[in-house]
Amino acid sequence: MISLTQSGRTHRRAVVALMLSALPLSLTAQVRRPDPVPASGSRATGATPKTRTEFLIGGGTIGLNEANATKGSMPILSAGFRTQFMKEWLFIGGVVDAGRTSVNGEFFPYERRPDGDSLQFFAVGGNATMIAGRVTADVLWPLDEAEKYRAGFGLNVGMYAMMPSPAGGEGAGTIVAPTFGAGFVGAGDITAKFGFMASLGFTQFTGFDRDKLRPSDPALADPVFTTPFVAPPDGVKSFGGPRLVVGLTYRLGVKKSPTTRK
Repeated sequence: MISLTQSGRTHRRAVVALMLSALPLSLTAQVRRPDPVPASGSRATGATPKTRTEFLIGGGTIGLNEANATKGSMPILSAGFRTQFMKEWLFIGGVVDAGRTSVNGEFFPYERRPDGDSLQFFAVGGNATMIAGRVTADVLWPLDEAEKYRAGFGLNVGMYAMMPSPAGGEGAGTIVAPTFGAGFVGAGDITAKFGFMASLGFTQFTGFDRDKLRPSDPALADPVFTTPFVAPPDGVKSFGGPRLVVGLTYRLGVKKSPTTRK
C-alpha cells in the first residue's frame, strides 16, 4: 500500500516537472522576434517613381551670326516634353523653339525707285522667323535626398527652318537644314505637379544661305550702280551660338511601386 502511494506521488511529480519544462518553450513561441535592422547605407523609399512624364514651356534666347544679316541674338519661345526611358536618370523627349529676328537690308542690293526726274535707292529691311524642332536626351541626377532637385546635361538634334518676310524675288525663300546642340540642364519641383527648369548650352546651325533671306527684289536693283555701297562680310554656312531657356514644367503623373533602394 505504501509502495503504491509513493509510486503515484512520483508519477504526479514527473508530470508537473514536464509541464514546467514546456512552459518556457510556449512563452517563447508567443513572443514576436524583432524585425531585422536594415543594412547600413540603405533606405526605404516606400514609393519610388518608375516613370515621369512632363511638359515644358519657357522662353529664352538663341545666338545667331550677324554676318548672315540677322541680329546676334534672337528671343525664342520653347515648348516640349520629356519622359523617363529605361533608367530613372535618362529622359527622352522633344522640343520646339520659335523666334523672330530682323533682316538687315543693307546686306543686299538696294531697290531703285523713281522720284520725279531722279532715282532713289532704298535698303529694304525685313524679318525672318525661325522654327526648330529637336529630339532631346537629358541625363539628370537628384541633388537631394528627397529628389526634389535634379541637374545634369543634355543632347539634342533636329531640323530648323528660317522663313523670310517678305521674300524678295527669285532665289529667296525658306532655309531648311539640320541643327544640333548640347548643354547643362537643371530642374526642380515646386508642387507635386508643377516645377521649374533651366538649360544653358550651345546650338549649331548648318546649311545656312544668307541670300535666301533677301527682302529686296533683284528686278528692282540698278544694273549699273552697285549697291550696297559698302560690301558686307561673307555669309556663314555653319555657325553656333548659345541657347538659354528658362521655364515651367507640368508633371503628368507617376507610377509607383514599393521598393528599397541602396
